[in-house]
Amino acid sequence: PFRIEERMRGMGDQKPAGLTIARELWLDEDGRGLTFRDHISGAMQQIWRLDAAAGQDLGSVRSGGQGQLITRNPQNDAPGVEIRTRNLDLEATGRTARARELPATGWRSDADSLRVTLNLPPGWRLFALFGADWVLGDWLTAWTLLDLFLLLIFSLAVFRLWGLVAALLAFVAFGLSYHEPGAPRYLWLILLVPLALQRVVPEGWGRRLVGLGKWIAVAAFLFVLIPFVARQVQQALYPQLEQLSARTISNLSAPAQMEEESAQVVVASDGTARIKAKLQHIIIPKLEFREATISEAVDFLKRKSVELDATETDPGRRGVNIILDSQISGGQQAASRITVSLTNVPMIEALKYVTSLANLKFKIEPYAVVIVAQNVDTTTLVTREWPVRAGFITRVSGESGTSLAGRLDAKEFLKSVGVSFPGEASATYVAYGNRLIVRNTPENLDLIDTLVSSDLAAAPPGIPGLEPLPGAQPELPRDVDATKGGGGSYGLRRKVVTSDNLSYDAKARIQTGPGVPEWKWREVSFGWNGPVAAAQHVKPLLISLATERVLTVLRVVLLLVLAGVLLSARKAGGAIFRASGKAAVLLTLMFASNASAQAPIPDQSTIAKLRDRLLEVSDAYPTAADIPSVALTLTERKITMDAGIHAAIRTAVPLPGRLPAWSPLTVLVDDKPEVALRRGDGYL
Repeated sequence: PFRIEERMRGMGDQKPAGLTIARELWLDEDGRGLTFRDHISGAMQQIWRLDAAAGQDLGSVRSGGQGQLITRNPQNDAPGVEIRTRNLDLEATGRTARARELPATGWRSDADSLRVTLNLPPGWRLFALFGADWVLGDWLTAWTLLDLFLLLIFSLAVFRLWGLVAALLAFVAFGLSYHEPGAPRYLWLILLVPLALQRVVPEGWGRRLVGLGKWIAVAAFLFVLIPFVARQVQQALYPQLEQLSARTISNLSAPAQMEEESAQVVVASDGTARIKAKLQHIIIPKLEFREATISEAVDFLKRKSVELDATETDPGRRGVNIILDSQISGGQQAASRITVSLTNVPMIEALKYVTSLANLKFKIEPYAVVIVAQNVDTTTLVTREWPVRAGFITRVSGESGTSLAGRLDAKEFLKSVGVSFPGEASATYVAYGNRLIVRNTPENLDLIDTLVSSDLAAAPPGIPGLEPLPGAQPELPRDVDATKGGGGSYGLRRKVVTSDNLSYDAKARIQTGPGVPEWKWREVSFGWNGPVAAAQHVKPLLISLATERVLTVLRVVLLLVLAGVLLSARKAGGAIFRASGKAAVLLTLMFASNASAQAPIPDQSTIAKLRDRLLEVSDAYPTAADIPSVALTLTERKITMDAGIHAAIRTAVPLPGRLPAWSPLTVLVDDKPEVALRRGDGYL
């Protein structure tokens, strides 16, 4: 006999899409711990539990806006949540101790895309971070080749003019102050020019001209140096008054929302998936245009796509072809100017920003990205086919309330659930074989794919989601045996499959987690250009508030000493260093006394009031009761609930669980039978 056995439904052997994780961390003011908030998303997932990584104290989890119960995995004792949907949209918060290494993803699961934002409190800074593919906002990677070149040139010039000791002083002072906001970077180099010329220009009008230039340079230098020193002293005493530099502010992530109507992304065919994946995975660390033309912007994006394409191992296949339509090259839009500044932006988002600012749009074709005018029709339709279960498209009842046989048109049904059909888009349902064929845009096809997948996932094999409907001839799946008897006929109508059995009770106690900070100060962003394994870690090297104060004192003293050497002394004499040492000790004592004089917040009286308020006896005492813990034991088909109840006197206590979902057979109090009475709200 011939027999068909079903082994797999759904995605089969296709590799599911991975998780996309966006983490945000806040460092405590004392630097001992961090608060995290993770946004995790993913479509067509096949994972049913997410466990937090070691050291991550999970506080609260929300999935689709609904609170989720945090449980411990009995296999590894890790806190986590059960995943009850294939399309994941999860937000988790919690605490973690500051350590030398932090888990990259924060979970015991790999991620296809990971981006982390670290928020530092006033006075704290990040020296370097190791383990990520790119970092924006730390001190080490802020140095460019031009910055290092200027540092070496300045130090060598001071060495030739004032000797080795002054050169070392210049190297340290210039290096410590270079990336500070308002620091006199280039004025040091300008000041060296007249100081060096004074040594070689002979007496006369030439020397007088050099002297005039020297005093102009000195005036400009002091005009910048004095306010800079004042701000440094101020931020050391009061870190909250620190002025963040433009470089720090530019590290903030690109805006999450923008008008997308003016930058429509249209996928031409299934062969564009590779280019679209490249555009999503290529991350541009810094995108900055100042009055650039669309041609200049396109050339820049093409170069960056080749440099940053980590999806191809073959150098000849790296990058994305970006083409300007011929109507744009010779038109007025080619002369339009673009001004934009973004950091850490995906290539596809960069294209959206650039084309929208130029009043253009782009479409993705199988071998290139084409930028076209707004009035060009770029609607391209793609045909896809899905196997669906019988009853996927049905009519339940007519307007008169009587049951009707027959089916809704596939196109009308999909329109009723929110799928649009532009132009010549169409939909056809083939009853023989239960197939749905749709010709539509890729965005709408993705929506239909989600609908079909959710329908299949919600209906187990057998007669999923179907119930008899009188007066209609059934159209059953192949594994359903339909019989007819009693002179009547049987049809099928689709039964609404609800997920109430997967939802938590409205009165269930769900962990709320720690308070999540909302302050923004100094941000550090880092991430990876490809997938990230759960075992990967990052190593942040932080500069604490106390260390930063010491560095500020050293920075100010060394700058003043260096200015004194260049402006007055030919050699770095010992008297200057002795005077600078006394100034450093004085500033250090001043900062230490200021730190010790700061009163703790809140003070002891406020803490005492809060303690008394927490320990105040409730109005419900002594008739109130408390259930601090409940243990559930499942043995075969028997559930035992062991609840500890605290009460001052004999009182009625509602049992956990509500009728009829939970209907106990026996109730024992202190191992003795107890009469249980039903309350009006459904509880025992």
